Amino acid sequence: MWIDRVQKFSGIGCILAIVFSFSACPKRLVGGYEVKNGKVIYNEGMKGLGTTHSFVVEGADASSFKVINRNYGKDNKHAYLRGKKIAQSHGATFELIDVPYAKDKNHVYYSNEILSKYPKDFKILFKTKLNKFETIYSTDGRVIFSGRREFLPGVVDVPTFEMIGKTGYFRDKNNVYKRNIIEDADPETFRVVSKHNETFARDKASVFYNGLKVENCDVNTHRILGKYHHRDEKQVFFGLTPLSDDPDNFKILSNSYSKDSKNVYWSKKTISEDSDNFVVFPSERQASYAKDSKNAFWGYRKIEDADVNTFIGLNHNYAKDKNQVYFSVNVVNPPKILEKADPETFALVKGEKRIDARDKNNNYNFGTIKKKKK
Repeated sequence: MWIDRVQKFSGIGCILAIVFSFSACPKRLVGGYEVKNGKVIYNEGMKGLGTTHSFVVEGADASSFKVINRNYGKDNKHAYLRGKKIAQSHGATFELIDVPYAKDKNHVYYSNEILSKYPKDFKILFKTKLNKFETIYSTDGRVIFSGRREFLPGVVDVPTFEMIGKTGYFRDKNNVYKRNIIEDADPETFRVVSKHNETFARDKASVFYNGLKVENCDVNTHRILGKYHHRDEKQVFFGLTPLSDDPDNFKILSNSYSKDSKNVYWSKKTISEDSDNFVVFPSERQASYAKDSKNAFWGYRKIEDADVNTFIGLNHNYAKDKNQVYFSVNVVNPPKILEKADPETFALVKGEKRIDARDKNNNYNFGTIKKKKK
């Protein structure tokens, strides 16, 4: 009996249809189903490489068994997922919709779970993608599903439910949604802003940030300044938080630092009142070194006892002044002092394996002294 699947074998490049009584092919078999000695076998992993676990598919009828793909199979009675029976499935009518969705004459399944008992009315609606994670929305005509979960059952008006944008905003005739109801949002005029991954949205009366209303923000004079910063005629906001009442003099200095005519900010924290003398040193990451006329900074932290006049940030890890060399990894922790480093000769190194800095005495990699080869 022939199985309804063609397997590819690596190593000698043969392509053969699998017969349960045929064993001449090499043992390097991609995991999946096979029929052997009148039984259905499921192989996990890959044969010949020491990573295979094979077992008999309990209850499967070898004479009617069909392979759907590597994970799914069926016989005349039941469907199987990775060698295990899908409870209450009907094999003769079982079919895949869009993995992990499948259906038979009685049910819709999400993986091996019953999702709905209305297969005739089931359909995939939308696919959203945020930060590389995809979510599939579907309906059986009675409720909306987000993946395997019902999406706000009893709240959403299914016939008028639609997606706005691409990252998970929805509306019906009554509400706007992003995970939950967006309070005070007007469904008819609600629009998402495409840039910055649709973080910002507006309707006729309000501005929204990441699905939440920005209080006291004038939609008519609203402007987006960056990923987190935005403004209206009177103030600048960081996300939902009012930041500066000097919008016309506000500048974004880096991923985290910003300033107006008086204050300097890190994220939504005020860290300095010496805006005119504030300098940010180049960094490839959110955390970076900076200084004003009185203090040196690592992120929002003041670096104690730093010599401000000679302080300089070298990159997102290293900084130095006339007295010391500093090393930092993240903004949660203050910089550590490299006790043995010579600040006068300490400099970054590029293009050398496992060495990112050097002074007259030592090589360094990620803040650690590297022993010189003898």
